[in-house]
Amino acid sequence: MRKLEKVIFSTCLFLVLIHAIASFFPKERLWGLNLLHYMPFFFRWFLIGLGLLILIPKVNRFVSDSLAKLLAPIENGLKKINTYYKYAVISIVSFLPFWIFRVKTRLLGDGNLRVAEILDGWKFSPTEPLDFYLHAQLSNFLKLDPSTTYAILSCLGGVLFIFFILLLSDLMGEEGQKKLLVFSILATLGANQLFFGYVESYTLMYVTLGGLVLFSLYYLKGRCGFLWPALLFLLSASLHLSAIFLLPSVLYLGVAKKSQEAEAKSKTFSWVNIINMALILLCLSGGFLVLRNLTPQESDLGSFLIFPLGANDFEPPAFDLPFGDPHLDHFGFVLFKQD
Repeated sequence: MRKLEKVIFSTCLFLVLIHAIASFFPKERLWGLNLLHYMPFFFRWFLIGLGLLILIPKVNRFVSDSLAKLLAPIENGLKKINTYYKYAVISIVSFLPFWIFRVKTRLLGDGNLRVAEILDGWKFSPTEPLDFYLHAQLSNFLKLDPSTTYAILSCLGGVLFIFFILLLSDLMGEEGQKKLLVFSILATLGANQLFFGYVESYTLMYVTLGGLVLFSLYYLKGRCGFLWPALLFLLSASLHLSAIFLLPSVLYLGVAKKSQEAEAKSKTFSWVNIINMALILLCLSGGFLVLRNLTPQESDLGSFLIFPLGANDFEPPAFDLPFGDPHLDHFGFVLFKQD
């Protein structure tokens, strides 16, 4: 067994065992790991046994070879079709399972809150400005209730995300089986539940992050300019401010060494990327100032945008340092705040 295969085997074995063990301890802190506990006892053990069985090298090799033989004619037939047309059709078809199996309740997240805010006529939310505005405007334009509007955009976002990860799989996988492996991993991420009609503010941002990863790789391979990942980052941050955590990686991308093939194709002076990065920072700074003006009732810029640093009349600091300097209290708040 090669080194990479050993790493994959160990990781998969750990995942199977941790889910199996967690299924017997359905505690709140195991949310996301104890899913099997809520399945019928027989089906739970069937899945655990199947997961362990497929990790046996001979069984794994048999399954792999069988899938390769099964998929070979399909792959050969699909090679004759234009890549973008092929992936576009697959993506559009994915709308059906997203819509058919969409969630019927809003028991998690801020779903009920977002629906109530739109029904009350709100058009702005400081933490997800563009996302909330789009949902509110579309709900009013189509004369649909907010839940249906969120569900439609959620499923459509899933279609676009599938298209992005198909292109990512094509880019990262050298052959059919590797492409299928990459796609299977990306298509079964837990966050993909957002595309099943979920009333949540992260859905569209999550889609743009998929596009950001794709176009960042395109840029490193010389297939697009730095402007595209930069614009996708700004779009992500406009949809939801939490996307700002990717700012360091985007700035690094602007100065990262590209592949030799990309360097040979590139005719853009490196200073152009530096200018683009400066524009990104300028746009973000301008966005913060606009949001501050749109929330005049808040005295501190951080109240919504950088919550732990801002004033909040409803929730005192969770941890106070035994010093009189308020800046140290803020520092402790940043370190220990769990929201």
